[in-house]
Amino acid sequence: MAVCEQGAARIHYEDRVEGRPGDRGPSPAVSDGRPAPGPSPAVSDGSPIPPVLLVHGGLHERMDAGRFWVAPGVAGSVAAAGYRVLLPDRRWSGGATTAPVSEHTWALEGADLAAVLRHASATPALVVAGSNGCSAALRLALDQPELVAGLVLTWPPLREDRWLREAFERSADFVASAGPGAYLDAPHSRGVPGWRERRPGLPFGVALTLDQSARDSFARLGPARAAALLRASGRSLLAGGTVRGCSDRELRSIPASGLEVAVIAPARDDPTHARAVAERLADLSGAQPPGPGFPETPRPDFAPARELFQAALLALLAGMRQRASDRAPRRPAGSGDPVRRRPTDERAAVRTRAPATGEALRFGATTTGAVTGSPAAAGADEPGQDEGPEQ
Repeated sequence: MAVCEQGAARIHYEDRVEGRPGDRGPSPAVSDGRPAPGPSPAVSDGSPIPPVLLVHGGLHERMDAGRFWVAPGVAGSVAAAGYRVLLPDRRWSGGATTAPVSEHTWALEGADLAAVLRHASATPALVVAGSNGCSAALRLALDQPELVAGLVLTWPPLREDRWLREAFERSADFVASAGPGAYLDAPHSRGVPGWRERRPGLPFGVALTLDQSARDSFARLGPARAAALLRASGRSLLAGGTVRGCSDRELRSIPASGLEVAVIAPARDDPTHARAVAERLADLSGAQPPGPGFPETPRPDFAPARELFQAALLALLAGMRQRASDRAPRRPAGSGDPVRRRPTDERAAVRTRAPATGEALRFGATTTGAVTGSPAAAGADEPGQDEGPEQ
């Protein structure tokens, strides 16, 4: 696993390259521990295939890229299709990434993703994000658009979440009265609380249990400062318009920038996710309306939908790759000047064939591609909670 530094954080990410199905060889590393970029895979038209950044979901719970993308089989299918796949562990999620505690903002997470792409020499990348990872990916695309070739947002969560807001306030009140030491001790004696447990300890709880740098930094805070940090983090994470982390005005600016966006909806509404959010996000960002939804990857009911989801995702990536190549102006060899993205109004529909039933399914996207993922011809600004952990 590769490591890059972003401020005081150490962001861990897997860099997966597979030239063919079954080839699990890691990318070579140079002397400083950074993966060597190596040649980009290419298709018959000679254009390179952009790397793919997979951003996992979860928020202040134990979740990482392995559980969200690797174990369900999604990362392997994308890599087997010929893409170089980057799999970062987001900070304060219980994965390999370590970071001292500070105010948690989506801009900070977007900067983490940018650091990974630059460290891996993997820009511009196609970015696929799940659930709460959508907010981090949107901030990356809005703040540093030159790093993003296309954006696939799966299962965007509701912005407002009463349970999460109360969890931050409850924890801040506890820290202000009992102090950081008592807050640190609580998870060891009773465990990190679940999403519906009305006791303090959820915000940063997993990180404070597993990440020594987070634990040490939090222990040095006074009660008032620690409580203020928790309250500020809660406000920042739940701020936004239709989705967390960005305003609707920012989403409306995406079509003019030329950034292509696709949105995948949940299979069913729950207290954290709603199809209406996915549809509104697609409308604001210039994407096609989302088609039939899918369960989130960590859920048991994802397994029966895995083949269809992977087919849809690979078709989206192939279409975005093809159109990004078509739009890119030709530059003289050796030119180092950045290429500005050209706006596009292309809005074709993706149709993929269901592997088991042969039923044609329509997905919200902008290309037509085979289920193998091979390229094909294209035709309110500011102002729930799941039954399981929030993804």
